[in-house]
Amino acid sequence: MTFARMVVCHNYPFCMSEYYYTRRFIYNLQPQFKLMHRTAMKDDIIKLYKEGKRKIYEILDKNQSLNE
Repeated sequence: MTFARMVVCHNYPFCMSEYYYTRRFIYNLQPQFKLMHRTAMKDDIIKLYKEGKRKIYEILDKNQSLNE
């Protein structure tokens, strides 16, 4: 999920994981690491979004209960 986080934070395209030189660079860093396909990355990004949204709602609920 770290690669998906990097893609989101830097506004990289989802297909970045399919670029030849990205794959080559990652392989040179760690040959055993397998980059995910863009559809799998999309699923991870949706999970990150839902997790962030849930955390924001929890903070807002706590804040609202303090104001009552």
